[in-house]
Amino acid sequence: MLTFASEVGLAGDLVAGRNCGEAPGPREGSMRKQCVFRHVVMQSRICSLLLCAVTPLALQGQSGDVETGEVSAFGGGSFLSGFHPAVGANTGLAFSRYGVALFEVAFSPMGEQTVRKRTGAPAEGSRLYDLNASFHIRFPVRERWAPYAIIGGGLLFDSFRAVAGAAPLPPPSGTDGSSTTPPPPTGGLVVAIDEFNFGFHTGGGFRYYIRKDWGIRPELKVIVSNRTFARFTVGFFYNLPVGWP
Repeated sequence: MLTFASEVGLAGDLVAGRNCGEAPGPREGSMRKQCVFRHVVMQSRICSLLLCAVTPLALQGQSGDVETGEVSAFGGGSFLSGFHPAVGANTGLAFSRYGVALFEVAFSPMGEQTVRKRTGAPAEGSRLYDLNASFHIRFPVRERWAPYAIIGGGLLFDSFRAVAGAAPLPPPSGTDGSSTTPPPPTGGLVVAIDEFNFGFHTGGGFRYYIRKDWGIRPELKVIVSNRTFARFTVGFFYNLPVGWP
């Protein structure tokens, strides 16, 4: 095996003029072949050394930077007795190679579903706002891939309407004595309700770096509260430079 010192010696031989075109004597053909072989081996060794020197720098700029900021936006759906669209954004800071602290805001129109299980008047127009802080525990396994686990918590703000004391009118009779479709409930009082609940966040996802400082981030999050539900999203993230802002 050729060492780095021997590669330097080969380079010196070539610079001194002992190259493939200046091999004198009757064995010129054989020496020329040996010289060409040694020259190819030396170039391959030098390229390998350069690759080993550059690769750690590329890895550092992707999934292992410390004190870099991150911003992202995402979209997907929440799953609570059905599918409900969800959008959101977050921002944070990588405090170590294996950890990122993030603050997140998400919104999901939930229709008739609420975080608290209701037994009274039915809800309608439910809008869920999720304000949370979480930590991503990163596992940078490859150059472009960085899976992570989630642990965190936050505030779930649920705003909806409920019709209190509503009772439908008796169905009217038709001309032939048959009943027709009853009208909507009347006599109820529409009440606007705002509820606050704590939610524990867990789950996981991964970052895939399309370029050095941005990529895509699929994520599955489970939110444990009065009712447990899941949220799956896919977003784009961008890494801010060291020392921001």
